[in-house]
Amino acid sequence: ANANLQMQQTFTLAALMLGFMGLMCLLSSALALVYRNAAYAWYALYVAIIGLAFTSHVGIGSYALWPSATWWPEESTALCVMAAMLAHLLFCRAMFVSPRAALGLHRAVSACAVLGCLAIGIYVTVHIHILQIVLFVLVVFSCMALMVSTVLTALHQHRVVAWLWLVAYIPLLLVIVCTVVDALGWYALPWLPYQTPLYALLFEMPVLLIALHLHAKTQHTQQVRSATLANIDPARDLELVRGPLD
Repeated sequence: ANANLQMQQTFTLAALMLGFMGLMCLLSSALALVYRNAAYAWYALYVAIIGLAFTSHVGIGSYALWPSATWWPEESTALCVMAAMLAHLLFCRAMFVSPRAALGLHRAVSACAVLGCLAIGIYVTVHIHILQIVLFVLVVFSCMALMVSTVLTALHQHRVVAWLWLVAYIPLLLVIVCTVVDALGWYALPWLPYQTPLYALLFEMPVLLIALHLHAKTQHTQQVRSATLANIDPARDLELVRGPLD
């Protein structure tokens, strides 16, 4: 009875979380269309993929989405986490990194994205367990290192948004690291609850929503200012000023 009650509570909380993820995905997609900014599109993709990883982790995927699948239920969580990391890395690059300001970091993110996609392809086609573990660890930890690097380089330029990202995402990264270490058997963490990734996502999503809102507000102000400056005609304004004096 206690197990069924705990599963019901987990599924209820998961359903609420998936609904919130859907809203985040729609909001980010709308912002990407309105502001023509790739950062919002990458974040929408990240939310969609991490939603699939989340459903696989808590068991909703095997129960409702792919009940008759063969190899996918066992590999879905790892593949979705790898793909989500790559999407979030590209979001961080589009949000925080300028090619003119940090060309080396920009190229490093591009190289990591290409190699990460290649690693996912190898993971799917070559079913060697040790190789899959190595590929998963390399992709996840490389993306984590580059994500933190991109945000740290932007602290002086996007102070509020960058700090909000650090506050929101560092706990989730730590939870992912602990979950990976425990799942691979490198070090047993019996104190780590099974729903810890869910709680980390519940904390990360609202904080990043605030960060996206602030960034969108700043971008809207810049667009309005640019449009206003573009409509200014210096020659016409000079004539208006000199007219009464003449």
